Amino acid sequence: MFSIPLVFAITGGYVALLFIVAFWIERNSSWGEKLSNSPFVYALSLGVYCTAWTYYGSVGKAATSGMLFLTMYLGPTLGIVFWWVLLRKLVRIKNAHRITSIADFISSRYNKSEVLAALATIVAVVGSLPYLALQLKAIFTTITLITNSTPQSASSPLTLEQVHILVLVILILFTILLGVRRLDPTERHRGVMVALALESIVKLVAFIAVGIFVTYYINHGLLDIMTSISKEAVAPLVHDINPEGRSYLTWVTYLLLSMSAILFVPRQFHVAVVENSNEKHIRTAMWMFPLYMFLINFFIYPVAMGGLLAGQPLAQADSFVLSLPSISGNQGLVLLVFIGGVSAATGMVFAESMTISTMVTNHLILPLVSRVKSLGFLRRHLLSCRWLVVIGFILLGYLFTVKIAVTFTLVDIGMIAFAAFLQFAPPIVAGLFWPRANKTGAISGLTAGFVLWSYTLLMPTFIKGGWLPSSILTKGPWGIALLNPERLFGVFISNPLIHGVFWSLLCNIGLLVAGSVLSRQDEEEQRI
Repeated sequence: MFSIPLVFAITGGYVALLFIVAFWIERNSSWGEKLSNSPFVYALSLGVYCTAWTYYGSVGKAATSGMLFLTMYLGPTLGIVFWWVLLRKLVRIKNAHRITSIADFISSRYNKSEVLAALATIVAVVGSLPYLALQLKAIFTTITLITNSTPQSASSPLTLEQVHILVLVILILFTILLGVRRLDPTERHRGVMVALALESIVKLVAFIAVGIFVTYYINHGLLDIMTSISKEAVAPLVHDINPEGRSYLTWVTYLLLSMSAILFVPRQFHVAVVENSNEKHIRTAMWMFPLYMFLINFFIYPVAMGGLLAGQPLAQADSFVLSLPSISGNQGLVLLVFIGGVSAATGMVFAESMTISTMVTNHLILPLVSRVKSLGFLRRHLLSCRWLVVIGFILLGYLFTVKIAVTFTLVDIGMIAFAAFLQFAPPIVAGLFWPRANKTGAISGLTAGFVLWSYTLLMPTFIKGGWLPSSILTKGPWGIALLNPERLFGVFISNPLIHGVFWSLLCNIGLLVAGSVLSRQDEEEQRI
């Protein structure tokens, strides 16, 4: 096992290396421009989609729900088929209207509505918190595993809590120094893109390394693993895989959520649309990114089954990637896997925090400043406001981690976030392909979808985390069974995720269509 100071030094050193690379790209105009504008860097930077959820959570999902984890990558692959039409259209609109975020895009389509931009920003912030908590939980859990420490370790000058705080400081500083160092009207960050591409390579190499180790060193190949899982000792675990993994409705829901997430998660929209410097790069991404997802997923099921064969507890399946090399005594591989996990988690934190800071400043703070004269001084400190947003956002994610996320698996947390980002799909897709879609419909639909998501999916997490009375889920609020968040209006679906997605998307689309049909666009909105 490694000491806590050593693990902290490795984490800080790796993040510092990313900063040096990104800073060199930003300062070196010739090489930096050439490298950052490479279609391969663009395609690899999209790998920020593969976060700690992929790196750790997919193995846990494979161990508990079988092949259901594949939907997280089949969905994006199916969505990428339409990128030459959809993504290219988004990029062209971004260039024409100088779009800086997903909230800015939605607002621009619907008559530059400040209300809609603010609403989209709120959805993005609230929806991102569970996903941010997922990354922080993964980092903190792996630090505990490889140091084999308790919260208070007498043998170390640093406690785990102190290391957690120091990790948060590193994440905040890197995000500010690299992604929020200046006010850029185009919101393009060459250094960040190259750093994300580098992180994608590191986590891919690390995961393939542990996959090969588990498959061909701990076991004797894929055939050996598939044969061994039928043995009496392991068969009950495999046969008793959660029934949701065999549900067609679950598969469709996961496919829909992941297909939407590949473009409509705020950081993915930023990387794929805002940071795109040449629409021809989309052609390269259309084959290279699916190939990347195939490679990083190839060993997920063998690692999951390898963990069960090694006698690892099913409840700790999220940590199989790290625990299997550890119990085999391969300390070098443990370190490589840890660095890969740090890459998977920090990439999301950097990109999402940077994107959220832009959205909050542009669509919440600036409109407030323009309406409240006493806040006019903030116009001179917008950059400082962005820094404060980054700090506040990451600290809120940490609060969510320690208070709520500890009771959920990585994948469960991620799916709740994906369901929030799904609410962006109706106003964007309708705005692109349905000329009659208007501001009234978009505001009505997005508001309804967000409220239903909060009620049916987010609130139950607070209840299960002990922050709200459990009677809300058993008897309904105020004893009204029809208002039960997981059985709304008497509709019972065994999987709460499907239930929440059903109601939020139904109301979102329904009110978008109804509002657009029953109200008229003004001339400016028709022109746009």
